This record gives sequence, C-alpha cells and structure tokens, in this order.
Amino acid sequence: TAWAIEPGADELPMLGLGRSAHSGEGSVAAAVRAAGYVRGPLRRLPAPTTLLRMPMMPSVVVLHTRHPVEAFVSQYYCVVDERVCPKRTTRRQTSVAPSASPRPLGVDAFLLAQLSESNTSLGQMLLNFEQMQRLRRTLYDEAQPKLSVVHSKYERMVSDFDGWLHELLTASLPGDPRRREGIFADLLKQFKDDFVPDGRHKHSLLVGSNMRKLQLSTIKALRESPRIALLVSEMGYLWASPFF
Repeated sequence: TAWAIEPGADELPMLGLGRSAHSGEGSVAAAVRAAGYVRGPLRRLPAPTTLLRMPMMPSVVVLHTRHPVEAFVSQYYCVVDERVCPKRTTRRQTSVAPSASPRPLGVDAFLLAQLSESNTSLGQMLLNFEQMQRLRRTLYDEAQPKLSVVHSKYERMVSDFDGWLHELLTASLPGDPRRREGIFADLLKQFKDDFVPDGRHKHSLLVGSNMRKLQLSTIKALRESPRIALLVSEMGYLWASPFF
C-alpha cells in the first residue's frame, strides 16, 4: 500500500503524472500499483490514525513537499496571473481576502500580508504545511514494523530525477529488484528530459529561483517568523543555496 501525500501547492508533480510503458496503465502510480494498492496523491491530509490502522501488508507513505517559501512565491503567481494556474485561480478567488489582493502589491508585500492572516491562501498553505509536519512526526514517533515513511522533495526531483526516482521506487517496491529496475528504466527514459531547466518550462526548475525574487528584507522577515523558521528547519530546508 502506498499513500502519496502532497498538501502544498497544486502544481507540485507527484505520483500519477505521465505514462509508464512498463506498467501499461498510464502513470508512475500505476507502476507501483502492480505491487499493491496506491491511494493518492492526496491534497487533504488523512488522520494519523487512518494511516496507523492500515492493513497488515507492507505500506509506504510518501510525503511530497517543496520549500515552503518557494511554494509561497509560486502561489503568488498562480493568484495574480490566471494563465499560470487557470483552474486554481477560479476555485480560490473567494478564499483570498480582498485587502490582500496581489495585483497592486507585488510578491514581497503579498507574502508578508497573506502570511500574517490565517484566512488567506498563503495562511491556509502554511497551516497545511504545519499539519503535514505533525503527521510526519506522528508517523515517525509511532513507527509500525510494516509502515515506511518517505519524505520526497520537489527540489530533489527536478535537480536529480534519477536519484529521486530510484529512492522512491526502492521504498515502494522493495521486494522485486528486477521488476523495479525495469520500471525505473522505462520511467527514466520517459521523464528525464522533463526536468531539464532548459527555459522551455512554464515554471522555473532551478532550485531557489523563487526565493531569489524576494527582497532581502522580506527573507529577513520570514526568517524571523517563529512559525516559518521552525517549519523550514523541520522540513529539512535551508535559506540559502543549495536550499535543501
């Protein structure tokens, strides 16, 4: 059983993208599904008890994250430009406080204003990140013999797709190395070029590119926020290169 959980920005890639010729079912999730049951990606976090009461079969929980500040900046561009995230913009318009509208503010003011309130899109995103961290701590603290927890990072995926995919498949398909190698080869051939920062992508694939758009004073304010500083640290991220 594999649960793929990514409670941050909707555009983060995870299990379920693309097609796998090896599996014949159409996705990375399908390739893993052959060894058991895959549920995900989940945008809303399940209760820890739901995961801890899973069947007796070996189970894997994949927590897929992006650097919180990078995700906050990405959310700004999704809200300010409907061409970036057209479906999400329409869905979330009612949840963004009018006083925090990003159009006249710019990215720095948007982040600082939104993160100071809990009923804004970034306020909710911050809460989701914190809830995921609590779930992660609970799963580690109450470790089960047949339950594995994998922390997958967007940054590792786009900068070292080979290594990221190998680790993910090793955790998800531990008992069949020959089959895992075949799936790995097929997925690597199909997706490797998708994570080359060649300038053709809608979003930059260069780790830290979003944070570099912020003023130093904004970075300083975020680092001095107890909630954000703790979150960045607990998730294993850094404030400067290499950022993770």
